[in-house]
Parts: sequence; structure tokens; C-alpha cells
Amino acid sequence: MATPDPDAAGDRRCSDGPRRVLFVEPVAHRGGAEVVLLDLILEMDRRRFLPYAALLDQGPLAEEARQAGATVECFPGHRVRNVVATARAVRWLCRLVREWSIDLVHTQGTKTHLYGGLVRLLTGVPEVWHLYDEPPEPPSWIDRVTTRIPFDHAIFISEAPRRGFCKLMAVDRSTMVHPGVKPATPVDPGAIEQVLAGLGLPMAVPLILQISRLQAFKGHEHLIRAADLVRRRHPEARVLMVGGTLFGLEEEYPDRLRRLIVELGLERTVMMAGELPDTAVAALLEHCRCLCYAEVRGPYSLVILEAMARGKPVVAARTDGSELIVDHGATGTLVPPADPGTLGAALVEILDRPDLARSLGEAGFSRWQQKFSVDTMVTRTQEVYSSLLGR
Repeated sequence: MATPDPDAAGDRRCSDGPRRVLFVEPVAHRGGAEVVLLDLILEMDRRRFLPYAALLDQGPLAEEARQAGATVECFPGHRVRNVVATARAVRWLCRLVREWSIDLVHTQGTKTHLYGGLVRLLTGVPEVWHLYDEPPEPPSWIDRVTTRIPFDHAIFISEAPRRGFCKLMAVDRSTMVHPGVKPATPVDPGAIEQVLAGLGLPMAVPLILQISRLQAFKGHEHLIRAADLVRRRHPEARVLMVGGTLFGLEEEYPDRLRRLIVELGLERTVMMAGELPDTAVAALLEHCRCLCYAEVRGPYSLVILEAMARGKPVVAARTDGSELIVDHGATGTLVPPADPGTLGAALVEILDRPDLARSLGEAGFSRWQQKFSVDTMVTRTQEVYSSLLGR
């Protein structure tokens, strides 16, 4: 158990020191929302706010949050339908709020508000509810339940979740905060060569890269079919898909993709690399000709921003998220979702026209700097905290 700071006792609302923010996170493995969490923990102004984190599962994210500077505790993973375990988790969170003298609870994602909202009611500590995903149609039972629990302020990452949740509940106070990414870390050419060699690829290979977890809505099948056109026009090019399954979802999907690759005779063109270390992903982003993002639905994409931060052109299916980030024709190319023919043609154009790829990448870099930095994300999030805490 992490030990609270010795100066934490006393009435938290009378303290002149930094206010204490408790992040409640539903998982303990890194995904897009967890990258946002780690950046908030690392970059928040310690003169004003101190980060604490309660993870409703056990895994590597706990140590990453500690390394970013948060005091962290974990609760054993469980299903929300397990009423006894959920009640114990709520009681555990209430204890942390008291022991750590927490001033504000920041809940990450939809189901976590079930816990954070009850903690708010039981302790009187205000809650910020951070919403990343658009609710499904029809809404799930957890969406129907959580939208009936009061909260103090909602943060939406884009218009898609705001639009979806405003159909289910009244939102009196909300703020749109687009997640940002940090400046790209330079990658040594030798490191790039080493990563490519580990994958059996030469430095000269024209590389199209997709980075995403393996789920059907991420559009890998459409990219594989698009790769058939790429092969015919640029037989030397390779399409590399980085990522694996996560959270136990669609574990049969990778085998389905492998069968499709064989069925289309694309074994030399399309590669599935699985999960790779962050350093290897950075090297591949630095080397690739373009990032492809074939996702057919989604409110946002951090990996698109990571490519733009490296000056890489982006070819993406048109979704709420990609349309927000990519300025079509200026910083990248947007194509209809689930349309392998148009996707393949756009990828071929990037390979055919290095001048176009360069200009799109340069414009994308400028757009990232102006609109999607981590500094802007942290500043706007802290403004929400201040609006509730008066500082």
C-alpha cells in the first residue's frame, strides 16, 4: 500500500498548498486514454496540483504512473456486474480520498464514473468525468446507468462523445479538451536500421505503416485489400501493421487477418509485427513514407498526431476523429471508410509523389504544433480543475 504524505492530514479545503487530484483508471495496461493519463500526471503544474492514481486492475500501468510522479494504488480487477467487488472498490476509493486528502476526483472513461460518481456522493469531493468514446447505439446498460449518476464537470475529447452522451443526459458543465502528443524524440539512423533488420526489411524499403490494436473496427482488413493495389504499382513497397490484441477483445482477429493475407497472396507485401517497444515504434514512424489509419469509426487518434509530429503524411479513413485532426488535401488524405480501392489509390499517390508526401508532412507538423500539443491539453484540463476548486 502506498503511504500518504505526512502533511496530508487536516481539512483539505483549508489548505493553501497544491490541490490533490485522484485519477480513477479502469485498466492497468496502456491504451490511448492511458497515454493521456500519463501525460497529465507527468506535466501537471506541481505548484497547483498533485497527482494520485487509483487503478481498478493490476498491471504495468501502475509502475508507469509512479514513474510519471503519481502516488498509486491498485484494486484487483473485476467485472462491474460483480456487485460485491464493485461495492468494495467504491469503499476502497472512499478510503483513499480520506487518507490522501483528495480535493478532486478525475474519472477516466465511461464505466469508471460508476465508481467516481458514487465516491462523489459519499465524500462530497467534486468529480471531473473524462469521456473518450461515443456510446453505442443502442446504449449499453453501463451507459444507461452511469449517465444517471451526477457529476460536476465533463471533459469530452471531441465532438463525437459529446454528441452521443448529450443524447443520454443533461450536461450542464463541460469542456472540449483535445488530447495532444509531445514533440517527437529524434531517432538515430543506426537505431532505425537495427529495427528494420529485426523485421527482415532493408533501409531502402518504401514503408506504409499502420499502428493500432487489433480489432475489426480498426480497419486492418481494408488496408490488406488496399495493399493489393500497392503491390501492383509498387512491388518493392511493404505494408507493416504494428499492434496486438488488448483487454482480451477479439482474440481470434489476428488469425483472420493472416488468413486474408495468404488468400490474397500478399505474404511478401503485408507484415504483422505484433506489439513492439516504444523505441521501435518511434524508429518506424521516423522511417515510414506515410502513416495509414484505416479505422472505420473513432472519435480521435493519437497515432495520427504522433505521425504529424514527425512530419509524416497521413492517409486515413474519414471518421469523426480523423476529420478533426487531418486537414484533407493540406496535411493528409481522407478517404471513405471501408473502401479499399480508394485507400489503395491514395497510398499509391503518396509513393508516386515524394513532393506531395513532403508538403503534406510539413503542413501536418505545423498543424500539430498549433493545435494538438500536450501543453495545450494540460493547460485546458487544469483550467477545469481551477473552475471547480477556485484556484
